[in-house]
Amino acid sequence: IEARPGLFVAGVPGPELLAVLKAQGVSVVMNLRQDTEGDFTADQRTVEAAGIRYTRCPMGREPDATTLDGFRAAFEGAGWEVCAREPIENSPRVLYRFRRRA
Repeated sequence: IEARPGLFVAGVPGPELLAVLKAQGVSVVMNLRQDTEGDFTADQRTVEAAGIRYTRCPMGREPDATTLDGFRAAFEGAGWEVCAREPIENSPRVLYRFRRRA
């Protein structure tokens, strides 16, 4: 699913989907699953074999500030930049908006 132009959201992509994503210009796959969800070595090999960079940023339902900083850094390392950081009313959560770096 293309959530925003150039930003796709999907489950675990196989070789066929990775080929389609690569053809559409996807250059990085970010795995948000937690360490307790399994061994991701095979996922990483599959992604890298497709010529796409693989990165991990384990994200739980209630991420702490350190995890969110890692998530932001992973996006920035993938060519995106924070264009807005907005507090969510009545919540300790913050909404980050990213845009493709020019």
